[in-house]
Amino acid sequence: MTARLENVDLGAGVAAVQRTIADSTCRPPSARYGGAYEEQQKSFKDLLVVLVLAVLLCSPCCCSVRGFAAPIRGDRVALLSTIGVFARPPHTRTTFNLSSFMGVIM
Repeated sequence: MTARLENVDLGAGVAAVQRTIADSTCRPPSARYGGAYEEQQKSFKDLLVVLVLAVLLCSPCCCSVRGFAAPIRGDRVALLSTIGVFARPPHTRTTFNLSSFMGVIM
């Protein structure tokens, strides 16, 4: 089955499709959501790996140069900014997208 969504963002469209399939009495045994949604999920997973690697590889370098205090301060600031990134979209009615995820990594 394919669908073309207009005037709706990807997240809301996929959520509506998932609800419709879950509520259906004749649903298929398994459903795979492809296209732009599949690409978005793959991109987010790849960026999550990059984020984890960045934290794991950068913190030891900072510890060896300046001791433990500097990376801990940096991690606190990064945690607060990450909370801000996830808290912002509902208030501003924007979606969490690839650019948002890149901001988290930066």
